[in-house]
Amino acid sequence: MKGILPIEIPPTLNKKCKLLAIFITLLLLGLPAVLALYFWYLYDQILIALFLFIFLQIVSGVITSKMRIISIPFDQIDIDYTTYEIAKWYLSKHFCPKGDNPSDKKMLMGA
Repeated sequence: MKGILPIEIPPTLNKKCKLLAIFITLLLLGLPAVLALYFWYLYDQILIALFLFIFLQIVSGVITSKMRIISIPFDQIDIDYTTYEIAKWYLSKHFCPKGDNPSDKKMLMGA
């Protein structure tokens, strides 16, 4: 068991960053459907709207994948995470202040 590295706990965010994580999640999951429905309403072409929806789902998946690769620790890449958890990891690593993350405080204190 000495060769196994410990699993890093998922980050906890303050209220502002948590709302931002929810917004990013809703944007990645809901924007393709909303834009496809709007395009269908605007031009009355269901086939093109369906193709637009599929294309935007692929783009959303690529963005989520890139966020996952640059924010989740390498040892935990194979663990399944939801889009919300990926957004939390991404925000905690790149945008939210480091002092608000309790795991960062624990690491700074040497525990």
